[in-house]
Amino acid sequence: PTVVSSTAVSPPPHVFRNLARGSALKMIADLGGGLPFEVWKSSVVMEHINANKSSKQQQQQQKPPSNDFLILQRILNSDRGIAALWSGCSARMVEGLFS
Repeated sequence: PTVVSSTAVSPPPHVFRNLARGSALKMIADLGGGLPFEVWKSSVVMEHINANKSSKQQQQQQKPPSNDFLILQRILNSDRGIAALWSGCSARMVEGLFS
């Protein structure tokens, strides 16, 4: 006969260790280069969206969106300088902590 215990079964300790490793790796990846590329990509996407909106409003002359590297230069020349590439870092660290 099989004896069933009424106590809850806790996950093995290595599960918690793996979750902690995954969170740490995500945070390291964001700090190491993932976040700056996300900020740059988001800026490029927003530039294209704004260019499409303005070209729809002004049908007579379509202005192409800025070059991706010009957008990066604009980010770097902002008041925050290179630190602007890590904007939103605290939110990403909290997200990484709980993911």
